[in-house]
Amino acid sequence: MESKQPSPKTFNFKSGVIVETNKDRITTTAPNYNKTIQSGDLDNFSYVEHTEQRMTFVGVLARMFVIGLLLLIFSKMIFSKINMESQATYFGFILIGLAFVLFLVMVVDSFLELGITNNIVNNFFSNKGYYVTIGNKSGNDIEIIAQLEDLELIKELESKIYELKKLAVKNDAPPVQQNSNLDELKKLAELLNAGIIDQTEFDQKKKQLLELN
Repeated sequence: MESKQPSPKTFNFKSGVIVETNKDRITTTAPNYNKTIQSGDLDNFSYVEHTEQRMTFVGVLARMFVIGLLLLIFSKMIFSKINMESQATYFGFILIGLAFVLFLVMVVDSFLELGITNNIVNNFFSNKGYYVTIGNKSGNDIEIIAQLEDLELIKELESKIYELKKLAVKNDAPPVQQNSNLDELKKLAELLNAGIIDQTEFDQKKKQLLELN
């Protein structure tokens, strides 16, 4: 009986990555990225949480300071016309003061290695998702970044990959049963030639063995 072939499926991730699977290969396409793995070369599949920082802590402080300074400079020129000069000045001083305080926190954090600034950036100024790896036996893996919302799609892709891998291993397995039946037929022929069994017995046994294939 032939094994049921898996149906082709396309996985569209929110990060713009497209993974196409069929019984022969897995192809991944993205901007400036294209890679294919043959089903017989599939290895392990894994995904781990991934955090990509959009800016550094120093970058955050610099932006706060510049915005606060601009509010102070243009409070009379722009905000006075809409009666918001005092509010603009107030927020300008707040931002500059907060930037200075956070700068001191960064210095202390860097000296004591507490990881405070890194946690702030990771929680508020980073993109979070999953780092997905489709293993290749040759080591030329497919590696993609997926968003948090893609978790169910990642799990579905994982099931598909292991389905293809299992089918490839099954197709590569030698036909043990068929070889065993051929050996049995040879033994029956020897028994027939030696006169131990007659033609009728030989035909019956042969028919039984052929029906097992």
